[in-house]
Amino acid sequence: MMRWPQAVRWRLTLWYAGTLAFMLGAFAIGSLFVVSRVLEARTDHFLEEARRAFLAVLATEEIEHPELLEAVQAAVDEIRFDDTRLVVLDTRGGAISSSTMRGPSRDLLTDSAVALRLVQAVQSSPHERTALPASLLLEPDAPATLFTIDTGDGLRVAMGPILLHEQTVYVAAVRTRRELQDTLSSVAKAYLVAIPLALLLSVVGGFVLARRALAPLADMNRQARAIEADTLHERLPVANPHDELGELAGIINALLGRLEAAFEQQRRFVADASHELRSPVAILRAEAEVTLARAGRPEAEYRESLEVMRGTTDRLSRIVEDLFLLARADSGHVRPQPETLYLEELVDDCVRAMRALALTRQLQLRVDSPLDPNVGAPYLGDLELLQRLVFNLLDNAVKFTNPGGTVLVRLTDERTRWRLEVQDDGPGIPVE
Repeated sequence: MMRWPQAVRWRLTLWYAGTLAFMLGAFAIGSLFVVSRVLEARTDHFLEEARRAFLAVLATEEIEHPELLEAVQAAVDEIRFDDTRLVVLDTRGGAISSSTMRGPSRDLLTDSAVALRLVQAVQSSPHERTALPASLLLEPDAPATLFTIDTGDGLRVAMGPILLHEQTVYVAAVRTRRELQDTLSSVAKAYLVAIPLALLLSVVGGFVLARRALAPLADMNRQARAIEADTLHERLPVANPHDELGELAGIINALLGRLEAAFEQQRRFVADASHELRSPVAILRAEAEVTLARAGRPEAEYRESLEVMRGTTDRLSRIVEDLFLLARADSGHVRPQPETLYLEELVDDCVRAMRALALTRQLQLRVDSPLDPNVGAPYLGDLELLQRLVFNLLDNAVKFTNPGGTVLVRLTDERTRWRLEVQDDGPGIPVE
C-alpha cells in the first residue's frame, strides 16, 4: 500500500499534477465534445448544400427530359461529391437512381447499402418508423430532414420529398460518419500522447519549482538543527523578508532572541544565586572546621560558634526564600495581596531592623521623610513584597558602603505617586 509522501515538495508536486490532470482531462473531454459538434454541424451543412445543388440540377433536367427516370439519371450523372452519395427513391422505397462517388468511402456507400437503409426507413410502418423522422411524410417541397441511420459507422442523411413530373420522390444526400469518427479518434490519440507527456513534464517542473521555492526552508532547517543552548545568538537565514518564508524566519529569529534573553537571565540568576549562597556555606563550613579542630573548647566558644552558625543559617534561609520568590515570580505564580498601609511606618520598621547591621559596619543609617505627620503616606499594596523591596535596597546599600559612610532613606510625596530613595556612599552599580 502506497503511503502519502511526507515531504512538502512531493505533496505540492502531486497536488499540482493531480489538479493539472483533472483540468487536462476536463479540457480533453470538452474539446472532443465541441469538435464532434462542430464536425457534425459542418457535415449537416454540407449535406444540405449538396442536396440543394442536386435539386437545382434536377430542376434543370426536368425541363429537358420529359420522363422521370431520364431526368433523374441525367442529374445523377452530372453531379458528384467526394464521400457523399445522392439517392432518389420513389414513395414505395424503391431506388430510382443514385450517384457515383469519389473518395475512400465509396466502398462503404454502395447502391445496395444506401438503398436498403433508405428503403427500410421509408417502408417502415408508422408505429415502427424510428429511423425516419415524421417530417419526411410532409408535403412535397418540404425542407430536408437530417437524421442518422445506425450502421457500423453510421450514415448521416439529409432527405426530403419533392414533386418531380407530378410524382413525389425522395431525394437524399448520404454521407458516412467514418471521417468524423476517424477525426475524433485521431484527436483522442493525440490527447492520449500529449496529456501524459504534459503531466510528466509538469511533475518534473513542479518538483523543481517546489524544491527551489522551498530551498530557503531547507536552509532554515539546517540552521535550526545546528542551534544549541550555547549558540542561541545565531539566527536563521532570511532570503526574502517580504514573503511567507521570510516572515516565518523573522518570527523564529524573534523567538530565538527571546529565548536567548531568557537563557541569559537564567544564567545570571544562577550565577547570582551561587554567589549569594557561596558566602553563607563557606562561613558554615569554616566555623564548623574551626570548632571541631580542637577538642575541649569552653562552652562560651561553642555558643559563640553556634550563634554564628544560626545567623548564617538565617541569612541562608532568607536567600533561599528570595530565590523561591523569584522562581515563583518568573513562573507567574506570585499573586500580590494588596492591603491599606502607611509607607512611612513600613520604611521606619525596615530601617530599625537594619540599623544593628549598619552599626556593625560603622555606618550611619538615617531617614529623611518630609511628610505631613497628620496625613502620612497611605498606600494600597502587598506588605510582604514591599518589605522585601525595602530590605533588599537597604541590604545592598549597607553591604557596598565603605565603613564610616552614610545611608540615607528618603520618602517624598510627588502628588500622583510616592518616591522612595536609598542613597549611599558606595561605588554604585556599573552602567553595563
